[in-house]
Order: sequence, then C-alpha cells, then structure tokens
Amino acid sequence: MIIASSSACAGERDLIREVLRNLGIGLTVVEWLSPEDFKPQVAGRKYDFVYLGAHADSYGFGENSGSDLHSWEDLALAICETDCMEPGGTLFMGCCRGGMKTVAIKIMQQCAKIDQICGPFWTLKGNDITKAFHIFVEALVRQKSDPVTAADKASQASNCKFLCYERLDLAGELETLFRLESMEWSIDSIREGQNTLTKEVKGLRTAIEKLCEALPKDAASEESTQVPESGGASDG
Repeated sequence: MIIASSSACAGERDLIREVLRNLGIGLTVVEWLSPEDFKPQVAGRKYDFVYLGAHADSYGFGENSGSDLHSWEDLALAICETDCMEPGGTLFMGCCRGGMKTVAIKIMQQCAKIDQICGPFWTLKGNDITKAFHIFVEALVRQKSDPVTAADKASQASNCKFLCYERLDLAGELETLFRLESMEWSIDSIREGQNTLTKEVKGLRTAIEKLCEALPKDAASEESTQVPESGGASDG
C-alpha cells in the first residue's frame, strides 16, 4: 500500500489490512514522498497487488489534487526500476480518476513490468474505494474471476464505475505511441544533424576565407599595365 496522501488514506489502512488478512495476504505500508524515497522501501520485494492511496487527476497524484502532484510517469518509473511487482500483478488506483484510460497508458508506457491497472473512472469517497478494493481482490483471489469481471463487481459494490486495463488490451495504442516517439526522435536527430552540418560548412567557409587572405598576392595584378609612348617620327 503506497500512501501518498494522509487525508485520502485516513481510516483506509486498517480496513485494507483486515481485508487482506482474511484472504491470507500480507500488507506492507509505504509512504510516498518522492521516487528516491520510495525505492529503498520496496527494494528486494515483490508484490501481487500495489494499492495507491492518494488524491489524483489525469496528470498525477499526491497530497492534494491540483497542486504539487507527482506525475504518473514518476510512479511508473519508480515501480519499474525497483521491479517490485510480480508478473501479472495489479496496480489498484485507490484515488479519484485512477481508472482513466489516459492514466493507464501513461503508466504502462513508462513501465513494461506493470500488467494490470484498475481504478475508478470518476470521483468517490475513501470508504467507497475501500469497499471496491475489498470486492475486487476477493473476486480475484477467492472467486478466481478475471480482472474485468472483478472490476465490474467492484463497480456494483461502490456505485462508481471501475475499469481494469491489461497490457495486452492496450498493446496497439502503446505500440503506436512508441512509433510516434521514435519518429519524433528521428526528426530531432535529423534537425540536429542539419544544424551540425550547417555549422561545419560555415566553419569551413571561414577557414577558406582566412587561407585566401594569408596567401601572397600576385604582384603583377597590383601593377598598372603601362604602354610605352610612341617614339619620334621615323626616319624617311
């Protein structure tokens, strides 16, 4: 459980711990202050579920929505660099708008080690998020439901739409974004190459001009051409 907001997670921690205990799953609580602070707290560990408790919007998450938010890319990179999620594990977004598709794409684009993301599409209260998480995890662990079905059950329990995204479902969009970024990188590289070539040509031109100035000038070209005057009358 990643706590990025004390107000958003007030009272949720004990409820989630009890839910997981009944399912035979342990809970580790990690406080998010920054990526650098997060990494040593999870180093060497692997988790089937990662629960993010925070205020959030489509741009990021944090203590208060709309100000001083950490980007979704920061979260994704921190999880990826620590390799703290089991293959097939689920990132559960216990925050408003955490179930938006744009959020899932931002995270999965930065980290190939996150296979599933589930969260609410709209805003809701903390108690409703906890209830939804309870139903979601129970459906996955006890009822062996697929993630989409588990998300549907969470939606019914909380009266708020929960969505689940799998990497395979978003593979086409992620590939398109990757290609676009590659194209942008190629264009930038071409432009950089053109700028470098322009500078080199300019430098070469300057060097040639200096070389020409240093060469000795042809004395003949500096002297005026003189025509001898005609002599006296010829002897007759």
